[in-house]
Amino acid sequence: MGPSVLVLEASVGSGHTRAAEAIAAALEIETPESVVGTKDILEEAGWIYRAVYRSFYVSLARHAPILLDGLYTLSDSLPLWCRTFLFFLDRREFSDYLEGLLDCPPDLVICTHFLPLEILSGLRRKGPLPFPVWGVVTDVHPHALWIYPGIDRYVVPTSRSASELLSRTEGMTEIDVLGIPVHPEFETARSSGDLKSEWGVPFRPTILILSGGQGVGSLVPVLDSFREQGGEALNIVAVAGKNKRLLEQCLRWARDHESAGLWIHVLGFVGNIHEWMTLSDVVITKPGGLSVFESLSLGKPLLLLPPRGGQERLNRDTVVQSGAGVALRHPEQAGPVVRRLLGNRTELERMSENSKRLGKPGAARTLARLVADVLPAGAGRKKEEK
Repeated sequence: MGPSVLVLEASVGSGHTRAAEAIAAALEIETPESVVGTKDILEEAGWIYRAVYRSFYVSLARHAPILLDGLYTLSDSLPLWCRTFLFFLDRREFSDYLEGLLDCPPDLVICTHFLPLEILSGLRRKGPLPFPVWGVVTDVHPHALWIYPGIDRYVVPTSRSASELLSRTEGMTEIDVLGIPVHPEFETARSSGDLKSEWGVPFRPTILILSGGQGVGSLVPVLDSFREQGGEALNIVAVAGKNKRLLEQCLRWARDHESAGLWIHVLGFVGNIHEWMTLSDVVITKPGGLSVFESLSLGKPLLLLPPRGGQERLNRDTVVQSGAGVALRHPEQAGPVVRRLLGNRTELERMSENSKRLGKPGAARTLARLVADVLPAGAGRKKEEK
């Protein structure tokens, strides 16, 4: 049995889970001799802790984005006593899992959420750990909640992310600028033409509208912006994620407004988002880290909806400054901006080039090769539960 790698995440939203899945899939390709496990650490918490932790962020993102933005800014400079208190609470919550992890340690732990980073950093302050700990930051800004002493290596999306992290860690950890890891399936997607034929999508410009895995926000104002627009016929694919109410709203809109010039397809949560992104010409999305970098990895021009929280605001600003996307102040601007871009293919191609440059395609496999360089030869461990 080969060396073992454990990828820890916390299923708050879907981005951290998608990053963990991407890393695990890349490791299985690049290090076939290793034993790779993924774990949602929240599954080891009590049901009250788990429910509150998961629902708090999603509820604020859906109903109080301004408050979420304020909390993001406020928590970006946590005092030491606050960090110590958080560790005390979380150590108690996850004590049984941590005891088992230390009894049968992997050779490397990679974290795609800050919660396991906080817990493992706190353990390291109590004594040495039998494995190195890496953090993979899934937004462009390394917020204070990601930064803890004793983390051996950080992986960040951009050189600016690295500079910000370096200033906060004072050079006490290794930092690699690799991008945000997206699943290797984004590198192997079939051609747009083949996918359109398979899914019955007309051969004309296609716009993909995303709301994140949890279906945050309303897509109806975005869809309304395409009503009674002149110009060439369009396809619209709207993905409502896990939000059943949003799905019903979009389906109702499609029934009322589909026409010869506007083909509309509505989806809930999908497992093949890489295919829908591949066949699209423009992606409209909220600026979450994973949905943005998945689109960027395919070189897609982006229209970014108003952010919900500080991390999305900074993701949006990075994409716009790089020339890969356009920020929408209001969802109602989407239709006219798409029409303008489709009428200027030179600008659309320039945005596509900038998109792929920022997205760093293959980041997950690059990370996996980095892991292969540091894993011990022949160090076998028991595979973690998936």
